[in-house]
Amino acid sequence: MPEGLAVEERKGGLPKSLSDTEMSTSSGQAGDRLWLILANTVEEPITVAFSIDGYRIEAADIILRQTLLTFTVPSLPCTEDRDIQMILSNITLQVTIPFSFKATNHSETYCNLSLDSLIEFATTGEIFSLIQPFAKLIADVDSERNTILHIAAKNMQSYALKSILSVIPETEKEGFDVSYLIIFPNILNVRNCRGQTALHCAIRAGDPDSVHYLMNHGAATNIPDNHKNTAIHYLADAYNEAIFKEILEPAREQISDLEALNDEGKKNNFHLISDIVKLKKSHEKWEFPIGYGFKKF
Repeated sequence: MPEGLAVEERKGGLPKSLSDTEMSTSSGQAGDRLWLILANTVEEPITVAFSIDGYRIEAADIILRQTLLTFTVPSLPCTEDRDIQMILSNITLQVTIPFSFKATNHSETYCNLSLDSLIEFATTGEIFSLIQPFAKLIADVDSERNTILHIAAKNMQSYALKSILSVIPETEKEGFDVSYLIIFPNILNVRNCRGQTALHCAIRAGDPDSVHYLMNHGAATNIPDNHKNTAIHYLADAYNEAIFKEILEPAREQISDLEALNDEGKKNNFHLISDIVKLKKSHEKWEFPIGYGFKKF
C-alpha cells in the first residue's frame, strides 16, 4: 500500500493510516471487482470514487461488510493508461489512494465484466449485478427510436423497468459525473418517433408502478409529444387514481404553463383532473366531461 496516506483518527471512522489497510491491487480496469480490508470498523457509509481531470466518478456496487469493502471500477473517459486518484470517504473524513487505471478494448472489458457480474449475482442475488454489463446499451434505440425504457413501459413490465433504472444514476444523489453524461444523455426523457417519453408510454399503458419508478428517478412531466401532449394531457385517458397521484403532486414544480394547449387546442386540464381525483372519493362511478382528453393517433 502506498505510503503517506494518513488522515485524522477518530472512533468508528476511517483508519489513521492506510499502512495497515490491505487492498487487492493498486491498479485495474473498468469492470474489475476489487476489495479492500480496512484497519478498523467504520460506522458511517463509505463512498469510493475515482478522480480524473477534476471529476469524481463513483465506483459501482459498493458493499461494506464490517471491515471488508468491495466495489467495481467504473468506466472512465480515457483511452490510455492513466495514474489517477482513488478517493475513500465518509461524512467526516477522506483518504486519497494512488491508482493506476488500465485502459482496455471494449470487447475484453465486456467479457470480464459479464463474468464478474454473473458471479456477483450468484453470490449476492442482487439483480443489479446482471443488469450492469448492459448499462451502456440503455441509451440505444430501435427503429421507432424507443429505448429499452420505452419498451418496458409500453409492455407494463414494471419490474424490468425498475431493474433497468437501478443502473442509471440519480443525478440528485450522484452529483455531476462526466462518465454518466456520456453514457446516459438525459435517457429518462428521450422521445421516440411519436415524441413520447417512457413516462408517456407508462401512463398510456395504465401502469402505476412504472409511472412511480420513472417519477422517482426524475422523469419530466412537461415534455410534449408530437401533438404537444404532455404527461398531464395523457392523464385524461388514464382513468387510474394511482397514476393521478404519482403525477399530479410531484409535477407541480415541473409545470411551467398550466394553460398549455395541444394540437386540438385542449388544455392539459391539470386543475380539472385534480378536482376529479377528489370527487372520485365520493362517487363509485365517474367519468371525464365530454371534450377533454388528448389527440388520438
